[in-house]
Amino acid sequence: MLFFMVLGLGAHAANAGVSRQYLADAGKAWAAALSGVGSNSSEIARQLSQYHNSDLVRFNELIGIIAYNDTALAIYEATKHLDMAYSVISRPMAARRTTCANNLSNCAVRRRTLSAEIELFASTADFDSDANGDFTIDGTGLSIRAKGYAADGFAFGVGYTHSSADTRDNPVYNDAKGNSVTLFAQYLAESGLFLNIAAVGGHISWETDKTIAAIRDDGVYDADFWSGQIVTGIQLSRGPLFFAPRMDVRYAHLKSDAHTDGAAQSFDRWRYDVLTAGLDLEMGANFAVNGFVVRPNITIGGGYDIISHADDNITVQVIGNQRYDIPVERPARAALRGGLGIGVYGASFAITLDYKLDSRSDYMAHTGMLNAKIAF
Repeated sequence: MLFFMVLGLGAHAANAGVSRQYLADAGKAWAAALSGVGSNSSEIARQLSQYHNSDLVRFNELIGIIAYNDTALAIYEATKHLDMAYSVISRPMAARRTTCANNLSNCAVRRRTLSAEIELFASTADFDSDANGDFTIDGTGLSIRAKGYAADGFAFGVGYTHSSADTRDNPVYNDAKGNSVTLFAQYLAESGLFLNIAAVGGHISWETDKTIAAIRDDGVYDADFWSGQIVTGIQLSRGPLFFAPRMDVRYAHLKSDAHTDGAAQSFDRWRYDVLTAGLDLEMGANFAVNGFVVRPNITIGGGYDIISHADDNITVQVIGNQRYDIPVERPARAALRGGLGIGVYGASFAITLDYKLDSRSDYMAHTGMLNAKIAF
């Protein structure tokens, strides 16, 4: 019986692609473990044993759930959280002083000033994978920041970002809560040259629900991350028009904790490192309207993961000391980025609304952001 069960899992993996071979390995591990299942075993093990003996198709389906590969999901959510934390430095400062708008040449050096802002964001994304990593995820969150001018053209600040995400249309449900702190500095020269730098540290708490045969298989674990990013470029003005070509470089390190789920599967810790370089061009126009400046803009660009390195596999131990490996699934390296936005700038406040598109060969994400800033 074991021979035919393994043969069926091997055919299932072959039909799904070589990258799903780990599902066949998971099935073998569980098949070996179930040979010793007794009355004192967990309900999940007894259910798997029942289907293993009576319905191999259903057994294979349940293995696909219990051994679900959520590494792509964890990497995506950490990346999206960092995108929102770093949005504070994605553009040059609006002015060398918050009392001046759009880096106008007649801005006078004035006393040191402070500004505070809040940014709300919402996103949705679809990920396509050959390694059992398909997911659709919806997310929301906010960032709160404070910034002060140390000298004309120099500003330093701190921010806090919270994100929340839920999967849908998946056989496995994942819920994520992320929190991070951002330290950042910005410089804007009179010529329009700018340099923005920031560092972020935080963690994401995960809850998973891999319910099988009406039996809940849940798990809880944390993923810690830290990162640094540099953005530089120049803002050029020609009458009401402006152009801002820029380059960014980001390094990020993600480390997921070891954990045990409700089926007594013990997952080893794993890590992921990425170094990404990108080029973007933002274009727009400034219109004076009743004492305010209205600025529509469009952004096009892309990025590439120069380094995308992770542990090759996560070892999973099941009952009876059986083991199988789950591959860590990294995103495609090349990315296209774009966006649309509009902002209203006054002497002591600014409100901006932006839409961002992030696309790789294996996922597409849409994000909306509303930012409100006030200066003191």
